[in-house]
Amino acid sequence: MPVILDKDRAELACDSIRRRHKAFKDSQIGILAFKSVDMEVDMEAGNRDIFGVATTDDVDESEEVVLPEGADLSYIEATKKLYADHQYGVESDIGIIRYVKMLANGRGWKYRARFYENLRNPLADDTLEKIRQSGTYGVSIGFDPIEGGSPTPIEQKKYPAAKSIIRRWKWIELSVTPMPCNSYSYAVPAGELSDSKRFELIERLVGKELLTKDQACRLGVAQAVERRILKLGGEFPPARKVLRLA
Repeated sequence: MPVILDKDRAELACDSIRRRHKAFKDSQIGILAFKSVDMEVDMEAGNRDIFGVATTDDVDESEEVVLPEGADLSYIEATKKLYADHQYGVESDIGIIRYVKMLANGRGWKYRARFYENLRNPLADDTLEKIRQSGTYGVSIGFDPIEGGSPTPIEQKKYPAAKSIIRRWKWIELSVTPMPCNSYSYAVPAGELSDSKRFELIERLVGKELLTKDQACRLGVAQAVERRILKLGGEFPPARKVLRLA
């Protein structure tokens, strides 16, 4: 197998091999080497990627919780479509999902997607430009509920504001939208963010335990820690102890 340049592409290559060669479906596939890269660094000129959190187990604006562990990925992994505002016409098909993965803490799903380019329909370009100019934007999952209902006593204790729990669901699509139902679902450009927006985003994710301190360090918070802008876990580290990128 050839050398892979970064971890995300290595995982995509392994997934592609498993899909095309049934003999490797349940096998471990070795990677000769990969070079770790920050998620927010452009991998090439003209990068049109976004990434973020697609959904979490937070109570959304519909007073509902969609449990991440209940997801059936069979449809979205087959279609990998990124839409605008949950509209499913050809003109609203604006990109392709590179991957969806469970967050390390199990409380949600992260994703990476790429916008189409060189199309006559300007919707993909306009949507990407809004994300770039905003720094962060909303995303929302489209799904078919399979099993759900009122919270059980245990669920009510865990999610006191919830009136409904979706326990099993089929993930159909992911849409970019300025008004997500789950306010902790977001999209950011895979290119460079301004310092203030990046630090604000990382601190919010660390506070929500959607991002570990180690992951925050890898996203490039050395300057923030040094300048005491970002407090990891509620405390500022020693002023002279600067966290450096690997």
